[in-house]
Amino acid sequence: MDEPLFLLLIPAILSLHLGLHVYWGNRSSPINRIILLISLLVALWQLENALLILGGPSWAALASLARAGGVFLAPSFLHLALLLAPSQRRQKKEALLTFGYGLGVAFYLAGVDPHGLLRLVLPGLSHGPDLAFPIWVLYGLYFASCVGAGWCILWREWSRQQEPKVRQRLLLTGLAALAALAMGAVSCVDPASPAFALLTVLSTLCYLFLLAWNVWRYGLADLSLFMRQNAVYSLALSGVAGLYFLFALWGGRFLENAFHLEKHSSSLLAALAVSPTFYPVKEYLEGKLRQFFPLPRDRCHEALKALAVEVSGFLSLDDLVHFIGRRLVELLDLTGVCLLYFPPAGPALKWSAVLEEGSLRWSREERPDHHPGGCTREGERSLLELP
Repeated sequence: MDEPLFLLLIPAILSLHLGLHVYWGNRSSPINRIILLISLLVALWQLENALLILGGPSWAALASLARAGGVFLAPSFLHLALLLAPSQRRQKKEALLTFGYGLGVAFYLAGVDPHGLLRLVLPGLSHGPDLAFPIWVLYGLYFASCVGAGWCILWREWSRQQEPKVRQRLLLTGLAALAALAMGAVSCVDPASPAFALLTVLSTLCYLFLLAWNVWRYGLADLSLFMRQNAVYSLALSGVAGLYFLFALWGGRFLENAFHLEKHSSSLLAALAVSPTFYPVKEYLEGKLRQFFPLPRDRCHEALKALAVEVSGFLSLDDLVHFIGRRLVELLDLTGVCLLYFPPAGPALKWSAVLEEGSLRWSREERPDHHPGGCTREGERSLLELP
């Protein structure tokens, strides 16, 4: 397999992986379905270049079918922007989507696509289909209208929103669309060139990273917490495995050319040389990911801790502490008890009780010199710490 063809197939497969995973996370969600459609169109756009590299009449016919990826990517971005803007009226949304997809079908049947438009405008490139110049002008206006309307809707919704998470979601969606445009512009220059194929892959990976980060970090798609976190770590492991494969492949080629070894021997030596780094890189990447995507057990611990803090706000702390203290004195046969409470902010609270004539005599004070998980400066050990 030629290197440009191999490089172009990688982002197409990754895009399909992302879209299918989001879709199966919640098939009834409209946003999940449109993300699947966008991922499929991006994959088709990459396959169009790969099929053109193969050449031949059969591959050219398949490339004409894959041309739908570039044609319908602009209206699908407009569709996603409308779904992220609940303030837009339903009639307006339906009119814009009918305009976008209807004209997209007409231009596709006419043989017009973004690659052909760019080859017509940029000097030094082979022209697209031999069509009248006004048709290309109309298509340029249509493409710019869909993308511009999507950006305007996202910007308007971004200016209205106050929640930082929603604003980040809208911002990353616009940046992902910009990366997709860069991907298409670079890929039409010379698909058979390894340099431009690499640039296409990098721009596509940038788009996929922005979209995936938006989905799993800021909740662009409707996915469960457990599925979102597991997907992040499985994709990270797949990424490490892909890097291992690439380094082994390139290392094998280097050994084959530098030391004139046989192909199988050089590949085996390169794989053995790279394999010791697989596990450390995996552990390092998972440690970094855990800062942004905590594992389910870590998230459950934080959720239970937050719940305990919220519940304590609804209860009288004095009554709760007195009840726990009485139980401890009865169960452990104590003559006194000391309980500490460490609020999320502010000094610690200390309740002390001494058993006198069958009843506990309580005192309460603030102790800024107490620290969770150990003894105080005076040597008093906390018998109980409330979260």
